[in-house]
Amino acid sequence: MATATARSTRDRLLVIDGPQARALVDESSLAGVLSRVLVAYSLGRTDTPARIAARSGEGLLAVMPSFVPATGMAAKIVSVFPGNRQVSKPPHQGVVALFDEIDGRPLAVIEGCAVTELRTAAVSWLAIERLAPSASQTLAVIGSGRQARAHLDAGLHRREWSQVRVAARRQESLEAIAADFPGLRIESTAEEAVQGAQVVICCTDSRDPVIRREWLNPDALLVSVGSGNEVESTIVSASRLVVEWRGAISSRPPAGAEELQGYDPSAASELGELLDEGQGAQSCDAGLTLFKSTGLAVEDLAVARLIFDVAQARGVGTSLAWS
Repeated sequence: MATATARSTRDRLLVIDGPQARALVDESSLAGVLSRVLVAYSLGRTDTPARIAARSGEGLLAVMPSFVPATGMAAKIVSVFPGNRQVSKPPHQGVVALFDEIDGRPLAVIEGCAVTELRTAAVSWLAIERLAPSASQTLAVIGSGRQARAHLDAGLHRREWSQVRVAARRQESLEAIAADFPGLRIESTAEEAVQGAQVVICCTDSRDPVIRREWLNPDALLVSVGSGNEVESTIVSASRLVVEWRGAISSRPPAGAEELQGYDPSAASELGELLDEGQGAQSCDAGLTLFKSTGLAVEDLAVARLIFDVAQARGVGTSLAWS
């Protein structure tokens, strides 16, 4: 009987929706697993091919696979259809499929947008804690969508900010974010939000730059997570550049970042290198710094594994017969 029970457990697939995924992880656990896999990536201990995509006339379907020893294997499959905004549908939709690294069996399917929001915001705050000027007191967030909300959720409490400013194009979403995060200072323009801020987080879908070099403090940290071209070239040229992987520079979009095309990958630092205790420490007050995040499949894998393990322990999710 024990053997039959074990076999039935092994042959089931766990399905976890977005609200369940968000409720299963805590900030400390997220930071720990993401730091570990970013260091492993930079040390060459993972197998993480670049993102690939198939395109239709309306959008694209991207695939991001990864293997990390003692964590597992996973692939995020995400569609990006910008026109969906015109019909009140999300532009990004997807799933993360988690597999066992020993026998390859599917373990779980997890709603992909939740994983993306959790890992993107958590990685940004890892970068902020490592790279921000030591006396940072003013935070500016450009954008008011899901990523802006995720970053505010993940980081408002991490230090005593004297001021948190937000600016965005859509007034109705700004009003909604102000209602959900009391104490925010809503600015009319991105320039007003950015000027004087030590830390700036840019979370837009803009195809054109929304941040200008002359707006930024000389020692500011700019975190950019948008998939478009939201940071102007003069900022990239003037900054100490930090990325999750140097392929963000050497690979064409959608694997790499539009703003970083044509730059020297060897001139950039990987966040995993800076998080590795074996590397020499860098000053947090070393002039203008840009952390450009494109996302990396090891991050999706790490968060999916954490969600799966906690879900199993708590009995959360829908278990489906697989074979």
